[in-house]
Amino acid sequence: MLRIRYAAIVRALFVPILDNFKPPLKEGVFSAHAARASLLVAILVSIPALAMARPEKVGLCVVDDVREASRPGWLEVNEQGLTKTFRDAEIAEYVPPLWTSNEAPITMAELAQRGAPILIFSPLEFLHKRFPRFGIPSKAGDLQPKPKAGPIVYYRIRLIRLRPVHAKAELSDSERNLVSSLDTTWSCDKNSRRVDELDYLAIRYFFYYPRDEGIGGHPHDLESLELQIRSRAFCTDEPTRCFYALTVVSAAGSAHGAGWYTNVLHVEDTNDTVLPLTVIVERDKHATSPDRDGNGIYQPFYDTNRYTKDAWGIRDVVASGWLGGAAFRGDFNDDRRDVAPLYPPHPATHLRQLYTAVTRQSWGAQTYDLRFSEMDSVCDRPFGS
Repeated sequence: MLRIRYAAIVRALFVPILDNFKPPLKEGVFSAHAARASLLVAILVSIPALAMARPEKVGLCVVDDVREASRPGWLEVNEQGLTKTFRDAEIAEYVPPLWTSNEAPITMAELAQRGAPILIFSPLEFLHKRFPRFGIPSKAGDLQPKPKAGPIVYYRIRLIRLRPVHAKAELSDSERNLVSSLDTTWSCDKNSRRVDELDYLAIRYFFYYPRDEGIGGHPHDLESLELQIRSRAFCTDEPTRCFYALTVVSAAGSAHGAGWYTNVLHVEDTNDTVLPLTVIVERDKHATSPDRDGNGIYQPFYDTNRYTKDAWGIRDVVASGWLGGAAFRGDFNDDRRDVAPLYPPHPATHLRQLYTAVTRQSWGAQTYDLRFSEMDSVCDRPFGS
């Protein structure tokens, strides 16, 4: 029945065109019959592709064009984690998402938990030596942390941008509050805000240290890491099955408050960035840099792949009062191979599995407390402003 209807539609639409289609001919090369047959074949081949361009439903979400949607490079991700094949892989071939619409709805607070980084300090960090009984980063504004106080990392949703097709000229106050709320759930389910409305968001993590030592030392040292995250559609082939995912586009680590020196890793240009992302913290000065493979060694042009000539990197030597020159050198770094990292408290199961599989490190017990930041609006500004 469907085949007959399909053929009838093709004849009704294209036979009149084919009958009038008489291309210029060269003797011995084409005949009018062969030309019409070739055009018919081209039309028939293109029809499935035209069908693929139609919107695809993902629950209540819509994929506008299946052909333009990215193809997922990871295997199935669900609430239980990765599939066995991916979990057992020694090296990941693609950077996995923080979340997909195949999972339960997610809030911004939960997304911040999934994106929270792993911190690794220098073994010579003076705060560890001077105040061995409290953890760093510490409570903001506290120059004399209480004994046995645990490490604290703050976060803030700096920016949420909706897709133009969904964003109104101006949101009402109630809609604005709903979009920006940490407790609003996002998914393709009927009881959540549709994740296909979401285009882009930025989560910034803050690290407070009582003091910065070395060149230009000062109290109240605040450094940060910003993750830029995008919502996008992915579709599998044969059969076509689509879903939405929240993926990390880039990570930017601050360096001494100077936007010019920001350490930027464009994650989308890589296929081996390990999540949760490891962050290297500079000795005593606390500049922050992404560590793409989680090995604790800063490698220029690898751990930072944007504005590479300006990136500060990690220069542990600056704590001694010596800049070491304009160009980065490998001996600027302390050896961190035997340093136990500081882990986020609630990583996603599939990301923890990936980290342990790729780095061959067990997930450590030392974690920090992740808190929403109620800080001054200065923390909403772009780096260096």
